[in-house]
Amino acid sequence: MARWMIWLLLSPSLLAAESTLNLKSDSLDFYRLQAQLAPLQEDRIALNHIGILGTETNEGFLLSAVLEGYPAHIAGLMRGDVIVSSNDHAFHPVFSFNGSAIPPAEFTASADNFDLSVQRDDQILTASVTPVFENLFDSLRTATLNSVQQFSAGNKTIGYVHFWTLSRSANDLIGNESLMNSLALCDGIILDLRNSAGYLDRDLLALFQAISPRLNIVAAAQWLENWQSSNQTLDFETFRKPVAVLINEYTEGGAEILAHEISKLERIVSLGSTTAGRIGKYSIEPHTNEISYEPALETQVDGASFEGIGIQAERILEFPITESRRDDPQFNEATNLLLGII
Repeated sequence: MARWMIWLLLSPSLLAAESTLNLKSDSLDFYRLQAQLAPLQEDRIALNHIGILGTETNEGFLLSAVLEGYPAHIAGLMRGDVIVSSNDHAFHPVFSFNGSAIPPAEFTASADNFDLSVQRDDQILTASVTPVFENLFDSLRTATLNSVQQFSAGNKTIGYVHFWTLSRSANDLIGNESLMNSLALCDGIILDLRNSAGYLDRDLLALFQAISPRLNIVAAAQWLENWQSSNQTLDFETFRKPVAVLINEYTEGGAEILAHEISKLERIVSLGSTTAGRIGKYSIEPHTNEISYEPALETQVDGASFEGIGIQAERILEFPITESRRDDPQFNEATNLLLGII
């Protein structure tokens, strides 16, 4: 089966329309969601990993994203790469680094080095990595910090930040404010929400818009029922300059709503591809230790159905996951777009 066909069959925008979704502990996404759902820091399961997101295919593990500052990123791996093997054994994103017979509660840190065989287009490359031992929620937060950058384009300064995960924790909201403050002198910023997920808090919107949210949510379900209530009232300074928001088919939940709401402002434009349309509820089944998904089928956002549909970027620019390339066409276009607005 061709790689683009594999992607089509596993695309989140198609999975979102399903009534049920069960993730078992042999899936890397299980640990991403488990860490997001866990009520306390000590409940989040740490595992050896190299900072990748992706999908298992017949050819190997197809990377949809690589976290900044983590072993895969340092080794030069890119989205679109397929990890075929690790130390000459078939690669598995969980078992290759943690052992297939170990239950999640007993994962232990490993200092072992692993040699990966990676398919990039028609080439087979090798990469050497040493996994980190960390829960994926903390990893996503650290990758957000690692992503921040400023660069010159012409006589302008463009800022960039990738919000890998959204949290309603006051500490995380304050941390996001600090990130935005570090970009306050930029002439415009690129807000990357590709592969981003989590829950939206009203205070997060205040970082980008000074006015009250204009969201009209009908038959709100799950986390959207109380999305406007915060743990505390936070006084954030609003970034009032142009923003280009990057979204893709792996953008889900609160990240979709964030992109949808702030794109109503004339100085903010979304770019990329249609989001996943996944605003329902994930929950951990206590008896099976599986993560299930309950879609928000009746919920409407600004008068339109959302579940399984998502939002379409104002500027469409597809970047298929199977297209492995050193440059990022969506990032490049966002930079050009900002330079035309500033």
